[in-house]
Amino acid sequence: EELLDRYYTSVGRNANMLIRMVIDTAGRFPPEDYKQFVAFGKEIKRRFSKPLAKTHGKGSKVLLTIPGRPDEINHIVIMEDISKGERVRKYTIEAWVDNKWKPICDGISIGHKRIHQFDNISANKIRLSIAESSDTAQIRSFSAYYVQ
Repeated sequence: EELLDRYYTSVGRNANMLIRMVIDTAGRFPPEDYKQFVAFGKEIKRRFSKPLAKTHGKGSKVLLTIPGRPDEINHIVIMEDISKGERVRKYTIEAWVDNKWKPICDGISIGHKRIHQFDNISANKIRLSIAESSDTAQIRSFSAYYVQ
């Protein structure tokens, strides 16, 4: 749980995750630490390897459509194409709920990766609206997940 919390508050906020790994004189991790890192990696893959839907786009609005009927969602992951620079300065994410757009989260930067975690909602459309940017926003990936 502690590693997951650090992942969300570092990688999920466009930063590097520093773990402070202990390595013995032979260059190996202690067996207990190794088990924890393997379990942590498996949990990250379980949570984020299969999005309900994924898209990309440029400009002030990017629409993500989840095929079929409305689905439960509780995570959004956004990534900018940082080879073009970190451009987004302010944004809002909304879900199509009860035939209207409902704000579910917002932020002031995206960068390499931004993970938003929130209470379950049922929706089949999610909209990213860029309110401020230094140039045309280049969204490399915009995806929705349901994590149990």
